[in-house]
Amino acid sequence: MCSNGKEIDKFEQIFLNKIKTISEGISQISESEDHLDQLSNEIDELIKYTTNSLHFIPAFTIRKRLTEIKALQNKLEIIRQKRLSHKKFNFKSTLNTKKPPKNIQKTSKISVEESFGFHSRQNETLTLFRDELVNKNIVLKNLKNCHVYLSGPMAGIQLIDLESTRVHSGPVSSSVLAQNCRECHFYVACLQLRISFSRDCRFNSHVGNRAVLENSSGIGFGDYSYEYEGVEEDFEFVGLRKGESKYAGVDDFNWLNQQEKSPNYYFFE
Repeated sequence: MCSNGKEIDKFEQIFLNKIKTISEGISQISESEDHLDQLSNEIDELIKYTTNSLHFIPAFTIRKRLTEIKALQNKLEIIRQKRLSHKKFNFKSTLNTKKPPKNIQKTSKISVEESFGFHSRQNETLTLFRDELVNKNIVLKNLKNCHVYLSGPMAGIQLIDLESTRVHSGPVSSSVLAQNCRECHFYVACLQLRISFSRDCRFNSHVGNRAVLENSSGIGFGDYSYEYEGVEEDFEFVGLRKGESKYAGVDDFNWLNQQEKSPNYYFFE
């Protein structure tokens, strides 16, 4: 018991020192993209250190510390998004978005809760192109049996209340949030991927940080595979490095047993 108490004290000291260092780094962040990546990597290392300590740290302490880590991730994400919004769109004029299959028709767009996207649709194919997506926060809400093509770079995506829907998305500079989705298939590339209250969904994903899973089950992860003309430039534009995905890294906040993998997710080829 005494030994366990010493381990907990040591964990707390190391954790608090690390989180202080990262917080100071965020508050004094430079203009360098490498600095952003460095801080992101430090947060990843802190997550690993925390999850590696699950066997002797009380569950309520782990939840508290993971919440603090999420707050740091949010701060870093906001900075990255603000920086991106000041970038000038500098793609070559010769780049044109690859046309989707012939049976796809461009549909009207609507505003959803002050964001751009599609809302309350069934059995439709929905498309948005690069000039409509740049630096936009996209919301897809209450879609059923739809196919969605987002061929361009975005600031963020929210996937809310989707059922039996397939979404092909270009890269995102910040986060993709999937909430209350059922039996869907997503192709997403982003800095952070957060999945909550969802079930039986598959994610072909490229992520800059470990994916976060909350109150979800039957979630599959595979490598990102959506290709369209200009996708390489879009990755560069949002600050992601193609080929450096961490899609196989998943933190399930409802599974704290380090000795066994969470049964709430799986990997596929």
